Formats: sequence, structure tokens, C-alpha cells
Amino acid sequence: MAGIEREIAAPLEMSLLDAAWGVHAVANANMEQAMRVVSIERGRDPRQHALVAFGGAGPLHATRLARALGIPRVIVPAGAGVGSTLGLLAARHTADAELTRIVRLDPGAHDAIAAIFAALEQQVHERARLMAGHDVIQSRAASMHHVGQGFEIRVELPGDVVDARYVDAMREAFFARYRQEYGYVDRDTPIEVTDWYVVGTAGKAAAEPATRFRPAAPRPTASRPAYFPEAGGLISTPVIDRYALQSGGTLHGPALVEERECTTVVLPGDTLRVSERGNLIIDIGAPA
Repeated sequence: MAGIEREIAAPLEMSLLDAAWGVHAVANANMEQAMRVVSIERGRDPRQHALVAFGGAGPLHATRLARALGIPRVIVPAGAGVGSTLGLLAARHTADAELTRIVRLDPGAHDAIAAIFAALEQQVHERARLMAGHDVIQSRAASMHHVGQGFEIRVELPGDVVDARYVDAMREAFFARYRQEYGYVDRDTPIEVTDWYVVGTAGKAAAEPATRFRPAAPRPTASRPAYFPEAGGLISTPVIDRYALQSGGTLHGPALVEERECTTVVLPGDTLRVSERGNLIIDIGAPA
């Protein structure tokens, strides 16, 4: 806080509280802009989706970002603060190979395509030796665009034998992905591939039995001042021990839900409930 006082509050003749809130608001604005780039500007309507918050700071910002973008629900998974670590431990092993080579999808291109995939699949087969004891499933993809375009889209491709009909299958896969991305299809402009991919994935292990969330021994619930402009500024706010929350329970904002790795902010007007697996489901109140 001394740095905020010295570098921001004093030069701008602001209170320390206003300066700190300004830092938080700027961080939110930057994340909001980034989320617009990957959603609205790509034709996705955030109002039709839920926002999953993870990482040490994700749950701290998530509800305000959801309000700004009109997202109706935020999900904070159990162990959100170490979500990347959990993902690393749970992810299946993969081996991949890729190649950059421009090939136009014209009649007769199947020989060149067959040679590319044969070489990539051989590389994946050799690298998959590290996954001994697992069935390895190979998949294909390619980065494709219309001739003259400056950006490619990655298209998942069938794993069939590469023959003359495979070129038509690639074209149809591109059209389907292109329509999904841009809302229309241009069947007259030639298509070319710039990058080729083959991924080998270790077969999925047998699923473990579903388990319910078991809260740890709770700590006492307390309260402390927290800044909510929509509630008049600095107010006394309940501090909830996440490990004391039982599945099926609900609470209303404002509230701070603390756990070992992160803190979840529940805004005034939001409602939080706990799923059977311990995920926090936050229904967002009125948009900002």
C-alpha cells in the first residue's frame, strides 16, 4: 500500500482508497477487453455462457467481469487457486508433430497430403514410446484459409485413408468450421493449407467413482471492511470459510469466500450456491 500511496495517490491527489480501487478497476478493464477479443469479436455472445474462474486471482475479479460482459453465471471450481496444477496432474499424456507446408486443396493433392500425414504419424509413433502401456489414439488437424486471406483457422480432420475423396472431406470440414467462425461459406475461392498437425493421445484411464465434496474443518466466520462502490463504498463484509460451506447451501452478496489458495468476491445482488462437488455457482445480479 505504501507504493500505491507514493506512486499514485500522492501525485494524483487522491485518497489511498480511491487509488487502490483505480488499480483494481484498470486491471478489470484490461481483462474485460481481452475477453471481448476472444468472445464478442469472434461472434460469441458471452450472455449465453458461464464464466469459469480459476487461478489465484481469477475468483477475485470474475463477478465484476461477468457483470461487465452480461455473463449470467460464474463457476469457481473446487481448488480453483491451483487449477493449473490439478490440470497438469489429470491431463492425459500426448505426443504431437507438426509441419509447415503450403498445399492447395486441388484435385490430385491427395498424394502430397498422404505423404505429409504419413511422415507426421511416424514421428508421433516414435515419440509415443514414452507412453508405453497406453493405447495411443492419433488425430489430425490443419490450419487452413482461402487463398489470399491473411489468417488461418485450425480444422479437425478425419482419420480416414488419404485418397482422392479425402480432399473433398477436408474441404467440407473447412466449410463447416468456417461457417461456425464467420457465419457464411464461400465455395468458389480456392482453399490452401499452411500447417499440418498430428496428435497422439494416451487412452483415457478408467473413470474413478464420483465423490462428493467433503469440507474440511471450518474456521470461524468473521467480517472485515471491503470496498463495494455499488453499496456505498467501504462496508463491513462477511468473510466466509469455503471449507465450511456445505453442498446445497446458499448465501447472498456482498461476501468474501476465503480458501487456502484464493478469495472469491460475491458482489451485492449476487447469489452463491455450492454444488455436490464443492464448486461455487454464482448467479450474477443486474449488469454493471
